[in-house]
Amino acid sequence: MVVKAAPAEGHVDLALLLDGSRSMDDGTPPRFRYAQELGAMLGTVALLGSDVVAVHMLADGTSFTGARLAAPHLVGELIEEVGELPRGTRTDLASSIRDYRRGAEPADLAVLLSDGLADPDALAEAVDELSGSGRAAAFVHLVESDGALAALEGAYELEDRETGERLVVEVTPRVRSTYEERLKSASTDLKDRCSDRGVTYLRAPTDVAPIDLLFGAARDARLVSL
Repeated sequence: MVVKAAPAEGHVDLALLLDGSRSMDDGTPPRFRYAQELGAMLGTVALLGSDVVAVHMLADGTSFTGARLAAPHLVGELIEEVGELPRGTRTDLASSIRDYRRGAEPADLAVLLSDGLADPDALAEAVDELSGSGRAAAFVHLVESDGALAALEGAYELEDRETGERLVVEVTPRVRSTYEERLKSASTDLKDRCSDRGVTYLRAPTDVAPIDLLFGAARDARLVSL
């Protein structure tokens, strides 16, 4: 394996923005758990490179910010913060990112980890806010695997994690196909919005191990070659 690296030019400020809304509790594995693992891995890589990391939990239109960590021996503290920062209930990414921006200087890199389950206009606004959150920004879009979607069939009781509302649905092949098409369209719209605003978009199926996702992203960016 060959790793291509640029000469060091001082530390990099990394802001990890985790969607802490209750919709992230769904999925197999739960999307929030996946975001925690991926965020901790990103932060660990940064700390081991003597960069600066801060974790920000987003929910209910606010942000909860951890300490600025700036040394390799603080990896344990980083993992604690990813696991223990308070969460909320509702998804209001745009307001939460604005709240984060009011209390922090722009990072060199701001990375949002979210399932993007929001009204299209609200999600577009969140991307606009994200684009101004750092000198560079990325949206890591946590999604269910194709295999998990293909297994959907029969009667299901759905519960909105944020409102508690329940709905019983019968998932037929036609219903599943329509659902998959809508998910694909929403992902494409989000990717296009990110591109328009200069935000890197990374689709993250939760059946892909975080280390494999990071390696694949590095390979695609030609930072790593075999």
